[in-house]
This record gives sequence, structure tokens and C-alpha cells, in this order.
Amino acid sequence: MKMIDKFDVKYWNECITQIDNASSVSLFPHIHADGDALGSVFALAVALRKKDKAVKVFLCDSPEEALGFLVPGSQWGIDVIVLDATDSDDLSLYTENPSDLAIGIDCAGPDRMDNCYAVYKMSPNKIKIDHHVENPGCAFGDSNFVYDGWAATGEAVWLLLNAMGIEIDYEIAIRLYTALLTDTGRFVYSNVTPLTFYIASQLISVTGSDITWISRQVYDVKPKRMIKLLSAVYSKIEYFENGRIAYVYVPDKMFKDAGALLEDTNALSSIMRDIEDVEVSIFVRDGKHGALAEDDKTLPALKASMRSCDKCNVAAVASAFGGGGHVRAAGLSFAGEEPVLKEKLLAEVRKQLNG
Repeated sequence: MKMIDKFDVKYWNECITQIDNASSVSLFPHIHADGDALGSVFALAVALRKKDKAVKVFLCDSPEEALGFLVPGSQWGIDVIVLDATDSDDLSLYTENPSDLAIGIDCAGPDRMDNCYAVYKMSPNKIKIDHHVENPGCAFGDSNFVYDGWAATGEAVWLLLNAMGIEIDYEIAIRLYTALLTDTGRFVYSNVTPLTFYIASQLISVTGSDITWISRQVYDVKPKRMIKLLSAVYSKIEYFENGRIAYVYVPDKMFKDAGALLEDTNALSSIMRDIEDVEVSIFVRDGKHGALAEDDKTLPALKASMRSCDKCNVAAVASAFGGGGHVRAAGLSFAGEEPVLKEKLLAEVRKQLNG
């Protein structure tokens, strides 16, 4: 398959040179890492171990249950570190002994690494590999390999590994396939390109029928606690603009009452978007990691996740609040009360829908 110049081996030369010159490499996905972030990070980690690199993967939080299979076993010799932001000794241990090279994966900005950014920035050489639209000040690597035409960061990692001449074996293939599968919504989102299907076909030639197991593991198996939570959430959905906007706020109490986890709402925005006549879905929750207003620490932090069909650019909506993402899938943090965010969000979405 002929690819445009940006995907040629020469495009990756600087990245490959930095990897070749490093004896130790640390990898950093974004906070609450999804299938693309985890799949890309651990595929690259496995590949780098094949080149006898000392590899560390820094996570801001533990992987969700459905994606646990992406974490390589101990036999690979990959150090997986869930960094506790409250433990200053833990943080100092890694900031004082940085790897030769740090690679940020699927992170639109430094804030997406949360507390792990303190470790990332201490490495003498830094690379960013991503597919999110660049915001000013977000080119935080010494070298930045970013292209928003990639459907997933997993596509970039596949291209890099091919440029490096590394064999895409089963362990790498299942992780990259998961990256593509999840960031394209099972290959149905508008970000899918011919390159996406080409890479997927190459990966399937390695994984075989195990792609069926991957899809079921990620999308179909649902814990009972999730069903309990969603049954309560559905009754709270509100509709605006004659049903074109679906909105729901899920406070922490609803999670606690159902015994549910944050990951149990991962698909909620997409489910709401699939409701008849809905063009934009908005899911708001209390955010444990949201940024509080500097002048009022008592304000609760909120997180909003949005999905859209073809008539609303939710990335533009999110950017108005300092957030970001994709045209059809975006998110943001908000320091304030939920009714205030609700009013502001609905106003921005209406501008997009009716503009």
C-alpha cells in the first residue's frame, strides 16, 4: 500500500535515532488510559524490550478491568508503575533517576499526564506521539510526531515499528488492534480511513480469530454493578432542542449507591448519542481529578464527556472550556457548580448545532 510522504520511513528517522541512542526508555499514556493509550504504550513497550531497552511504563491510575489483558506479564521485564501523586518519596525516586528517553503517548497536553508529567519532563530527551489536534503550547516533546489524520495513536505506533524493522508479533498485534478497535468505536467512527483498515488487516493476519475475543472482552462483557448504575442513570437523561441534545449528570453518590466504578460509564456518552433524534450527548460527573478554581478550593470539579453525530464539532465546544478531543468525541474539566456548567455547555452546543 502506497502511503503519503509523512508516513515514510524518513518521517520517523529522528524518533528512531533517539530510541537507538537510549538504553532506558519511559513511556507515558494519558490519565484514565483508554484502549488506544494502553494498547499503544504496551505495544511499544514490548517492541522496545525486543531491542534490549530497559522499559518503564508510568500510569496515573490502574487500568480498568476490561483492558487488563493489555498489561504484559512479568516475563517481559517491563516495569509498570502506577504513580501515587500523594507519595512524595515515590515521585522523587523517579524524578531523580529519569530514563534516557521519555515518550508521551496519546497525550494532547502535559496536563493529560497528570502527576506523571513531573517524571516525564526530567528525562534529557523527550518525544510526543499523538493523533489529537495540536493546541498552542502542547508540543511538549523535543520531537513531536503528531498527525490528526491518524484514527488512533496505535496507527502511529504501527508505522513507527515498521519503520524500525521490528516484527509485529502476536503480543504487539493484539495491543495495536485493541488501540484501533477502541478509538474507532469498532471501526464505525468518522475518523476511520483506508489506512486504518489496512493496518487492521495486517494485525488480523497475526492475531487470527482472537479479534473476536478482544471485542467481546472490551465491549460486551458487563459487570452487574454497571447494569445497576446504568438503570438508574437512564431515568435521569434530559433532552433539549427538540430531542437533539441528550444530557445527564451522574454525581458520585450514584456510583456509590450502585457500587460502580468510573469505568462503568465509559460507553454512556456513546449510548446516549445513539438515542433516536439525538445529535449530541453530554455526560457530566463529579471529577476526582478535575482542576479546582485557584481562588476557591471549595468548588467541586466536574468532568464532561461529549459525543456527536455529523452536525456538531464537540472538540470546538470542549475547547471553549479548555478541554479538547476529537470532532465527534471530546471532554473537559470544569471548576464550578453543575447547573452553571450545564447552562454554559448547552449554550455552546446550541451555537454549534444552529450556527
